[in-house]
Amino acid sequence: MNNHPDIERAARDLAQAEADLQDARQRHADLLAEVSAVEARLQDVAARRAKVREDLAAGTLTDREAGGLLALVDEDAADLRQLLADAQARAATAAPMAEQNVLSLAKSAIERTGREIAFQALHVRVVELEQAFMQALGTLYEQGQVLGRGRSLSGVYRPSNEMRLVLLHNQPPVGVRRE
Repeated sequence: MNNHPDIERAARDLAQAEADLQDARQRHADLLAEVSAVEARLQDVAARRAKVREDLAAGTLTDREAGGLLALVDEDAADLRQLLADAQARAATAAPMAEQNVLSLAKSAIERTGREIAFQALHVRVVELEQAFMQALGTLYEQGQVLGRGRSLSGVYRPSNEMRLVLLHNQPPVGVRRE
């Protein structure tokens, strides 16, 4: 079954989907790291702002000096907030949801392909069994004729009730019947 071309194709698709998902996860992790780095820079700017206010309160900076430094710090903070928003947007759009969906579809496809191949093999086996049954039934009929067991097949063979229900009334066998 593993050498079936459909399984091989589905396995290649699954492997590609897994690799694509891994790549997407790495890209997403890199973008999240970028978000974290910008957030850390924003925290540094907040700390610098707090330090300027401390120095102003302690009298080590004049109002004019503190005002100039606060303006620079606030400008840095505004730039970093924009960088953060951009980084967060890139990270959000890079979340590997599409790749995860493709992987799920690839897994479903390989499972379905395996079930389809197993079904086809079982169908071939049932046809073989039917042919063997028909051959054996023909031989049974011939031997019944030799023994004088009647002119019809029913004189030598009577199918079980289960077989009649399956063949004459299109009912599934007992093991799979929905009652």
